[in-house]
Amino acid sequence: MNKKARIELKKIKMEYGRKQFAWIAYLFILFIILLDERLNLDRRKKVLFFSREGEFYKKIYDWYRDNISKREVQTEYFYVSRKATMLPSIFKITKDSFQEIYKNYSTISMIDFLNNLNILDECMGEANLQSILNDEKIKNFEESEQYRFLLNSKFFKEICIQKAEDQRKLFLDYLNKVNGGEKELCFVDIGFDGTMQNNIAKIFEGEIFGYYMILNQKAPETLRSHKYGVLFDHKRSKNTNVLEFNRSVVEIILMASHNSVKMYQKQLKGVEPVFDYNQQELDAFQNTISEIQENIFHMFKRLAMVIKKYDLKLNDYQDYFVKEYGRNIINPKKDEIMTYISIPVFDNFASFKSYKSGMDSGWGGGGYFNVRNLEKLICSKGSILRKQDTNWLAVAMYKLNLRIFNLILSFMPNIANSMFQRYLFHVSEKN
Repeated sequence: MNKKARIELKKIKMEYGRKQFAWIAYLFILFIILLDERLNLDRRKKVLFFSREGEFYKKIYDWYRDNISKREVQTEYFYVSRKATMLPSIFKITKDSFQEIYKNYSTISMIDFLNNLNILDECMGEANLQSILNDEKIKNFEESEQYRFLLNSKFFKEICIQKAEDQRKLFLDYLNKVNGGEKELCFVDIGFDGTMQNNIAKIFEGEIFGYYMILNQKAPETLRSHKYGVLFDHKRSKNTNVLEFNRSVVEIILMASHNSVKMYQKQLKGVEPVFDYNQQELDAFQNTISEIQENIFHMFKRLAMVIKKYDLKLNDYQDYFVKEYGRNIINPKKDEIMTYISIPVFDNFASFKSYKSGMDSGWGGGGYFNVRNLEKLICSKGSILRKQDTNWLAVAMYKLNLRIFNLILSFMPNIANSMFQRYLFHVSEKN
C-alpha cells in the first residue's frame, strides 16, 4: 500500500474511532467487495437480499455497485424468515420432517414447536392434544413421548398438511413476484447454517445459490442447492479466523427497521408478508441501531473511496482491515459494551428466547482485573464464560472484571477466537 493511502486510512480510523461500532465497516467492506467479485465471476444478474440482515447489506451493496464497481446486478429485498419457510417446506408428517426446528435447540416446549408452524391456535382447540399443550421445556425434544404423541395425532397431521399447502402456494407466489419468475434463485444472507435455504430447497424447484457472509462447515448442500461462504467458508479453510468471531454481535447490529416475518397472506396487491409484531425490536432499531448503521455506512463509503482513489488491490488492505476489526471485536470501547448490553434480543425461531445482549440493568462489572475470577476462569477451563449470559467474549470478560484480557487478547485475535468461541455460542445461530 502506498504511503498516501495509508495516511488516509489512518485519518479515517481516527475520525470514526469516536463513533460507536463504526469499525464494523472493516468487516462489511471486505464482505461486499468479495461478494461483488464473486457475483461477477458467477455471472449473476439478479440477487435477492434476505431479511432482516439483508436490509443493511442491500443498502451498502447498492451504493458500492452504483459508485465503485458499476456492475449490472439487479437487487431485490426479500421478506423471509426461518419461521415463514418452515411450514411450507412440510410435505409429509414424519419424525425428520421438522428437524430444522429442533436441530440446534434440543430443549423446547410443545407450545414453541407449534408456534414455529403457525398452527398453535388450531391445535389449542383440539381436545385430544390438551394433555401435551403447555409451556414445559422438553429436554431432547426429538425423542420425547410428547413429540411422538403429536406425530401420531390425526388432527395434527391433517391441519399441518393443509396449512402447509396453503402457505406453500402463497410463498411461491410471493417469491415469483420478487424474483421476477426466474427459474433459479440467487440470494445473499449472513449465515451460518442456511436453514432458510434448506427449507426453500424443498419448496422451490429451480437451482438455488446462497451467498453467505460466514458459512458453517456442516451446512448441507444438494445438487441444486448450493452454498458459498463469501468472507469465510469452513469447507475451504479449517483454520479459525477472527472475521467469523462473535457473529451474534454483527447480527444485532444488522437489526432491521421491521419485525420478523411470520407467514404470507394474500392481499389486494398480491401476496405480502405478515410480521410478528414486537415493539421493543422496532424501538431498539429506531433509538439505537439506526444511528450505529449510519456510522458504519459513512465509514464504509470513506474506505471504499480510498480504495478506488488509489486503485488498491485486496492484498494491499486486507490484512490491515482484518487487524483493525479483530482489535475492536475483542477489545471494544466501554461505551460500546454498555450500548450492546442495553439492546434486547429476541430469537424468533425454535425456542423463542428473549434476553439482554449482555446483562441485566444495574449489574456491576467493568473492572480490569480480579484475582478470584481469574482463578475461576482457569479452574473451569473457560466454561465459566458460558454463565455470563452473553455470546461476546468482551462482555463476558467485562462481567468477570477481567477487562485487562480484552486488551491482551486483542493483540492475538485469531488465537483468542480458537481458544474461546466454543464457550460462548450457547444461543443457536439465526439462519
